[in-house]
Amino acid sequence: MKRFLLILIVTLPLLLHAQQDDTAKVVNFGVRAGANASQMVLRGLPIDIVASPKVGVEGGAFLDFNIGKRFFIRFNTVWSHQRSRLTMDGTPCPLASFSIEVPVYASWRFGNSRTGWGFVGVGPYTEFVVWGRVVSADGSFNPFHHVIDVDATTGEETLAMTDSHSGFGVLMGYELPFGLFVDATAQMALTDMLAFDHGGNMWVRPLKLTLGLGWRF
Repeated sequence: MKRFLLILIVTLPLLLHAQQDDTAKVVNFGVRAGANASQMVLRGLPIDIVASPKVGVEGGAFLDFNIGKRFFIRFNTVWSHQRSRLTMDGTPCPLASFSIEVPVYASWRFGNSRTGWGFVGVGPYTEFVVWGRVVSADGSFNPFHHVIDVDATTGEETLAMTDSHSGFGVLMGYELPFGLFVDATAQMALTDMLAFDHGGNMWVRPLKLTLGLGWRF
């Protein structure tokens, strides 16, 4: 189901682009690269863990579906390498991951074609973790596929964390008249990444800030 949702979100804007007259400027597309700072926001965990951000990199492509001169919807596909530091019982444990993100921003632009355009947006995103690794004193492991329990009767495995999460993000930036732009985003997960049964006062939710540079064609 997650793979189907990812394929649908990525391919739908591309299909819309293929059906538009390029001279109508209904659809524009471009590329973007940037740096990110991410960390896990932790609450109520039974062990002493402190999370702090480190710098990662990301890149991808986007498509703007222009509903009017001012209002547009930006569909993004982002390949992201994220890094953070987990300190468990005083011992640093670096965390790294590769993921695919699909943010969608309902956006508003202001300005003009002579001086450039400012823009702001807000919308949901979903992130699919492809690979992850924590380096601890006991060795390294993938926390998104780490088994913490196995049912003795059914053999069903219980994982520590899920490999996907969703939330909301905000976007703001400035674009020069010839298509070069800078932007910044902030994304906060609304879904909990803990995969085992636990109370509502315990959760792990990723937070990410980015600064990017891009080109709209």
